[in-house]
Amino acid sequence: MVAAASACHPEPMSCSLVRRTAYAGVGAALAYAALKAAWALGSTAGITDVAAFERFVDRFGSFEWAATWGTVVLAVAAAALLLALVEPWGRRLPRRPLRIAAWLGAAVLAIPGFVGFAESLLTYAGVLDTHDNGIAEWVFLLTYGSFAVLSIALAAAAWRGCAALRTSAG
Repeated sequence: MVAAASACHPEPMSCSLVRRTAYAGVGAALAYAALKAAWALGSTAGITDVAAFERFVDRFGSFEWAATWGTVVLAVAAAALLLALVEPWGRRLPRRPLRIAAWLGAAVLAIPGFVGFAESLLTYAGVLDTHDNGIAEWVFLLTYGSFAVLSIALAAAAWRGCAALRTSAG
């Protein structure tokens, strides 16, 4: 007889739901990476005031590369991590490091993602006036929305793996 799920051992999410969530995370990561790569290559997409944006970027000083290409690499790595957790080819990789990386990514992205997205929605709605750096508000919605979606996707993919281990370990 199969025991009912408890609070400690919930029923695992269906693989198809986890896979769809992971694909949403991949899309969010790649959208964010595309915008940051475009900026690194000199695009002004989403920039409303070039001078203000340049002052904003100058604050990064010698870390400007990390703020652009470094975040592109991290976003692409997050997309690859999600795919490794849900695609058959990922089973050839060690699961524990993948799940640890996914949980860490989910935790790191959760607060800026959800708080930043809520702040951006309020700013976009005209309730707050917080962004004065030459960047269009839709960019903040894209950025923080991507972080929030990535956080959910990474947690779902990591949790699904942990849930499968719990049920097979008995």
